[in-house]
Amino acid sequence: MKEKKPFIFGLIVGITLIAIGLMVNTNYYSILILAMGFGFGFSSIVQLIRISYYQIPTHQSKYENQKKEAYINSVDERKQFLRAKSGIITYQFMAFSLLILDFVLALLRVEAWVIGMIFILFILQWVINSIVYHYLERRQ
Repeated sequence: MKEKKPFIFGLIVGITLIAIGLMVNTNYYSILILAMGFGFGFSSIVQLIRISYYQIPTHQSKYENQKKEAYINSVDERKQFLRAKSGIITYQFMAFSLLILDFVLALLRVEAWVIGMIFILFILQWVINSIVYHYLERRQ
């Protein structure tokens, strides 16, 4: 139950935000609050299902093996080096991308899609970091 408490709290926050989003009549903010509620709620439900799955006695050994492997990977010097190197490469790429984006937005005088572009860059940064990490892991 101790593992589930944060996710139960997240589910309650998600349901509360969904209720607030449905009660607020402004178009933009109600959709924003509603989307945040669905995000909190859905992610909490997925994590609760994951925890419940691994608490079944037949899956306990699999869960223990995953925890052991995650611990080994977290203290492995080679993995730490690869994570650091992939972070550096990703940072350099994203800094260059942000400079180009700033220039393009200044030329276009864009207002409305700034939030969308920043979100896409956030996703792009995560994807590139994962790709670079796996590439470096295979190469060495």
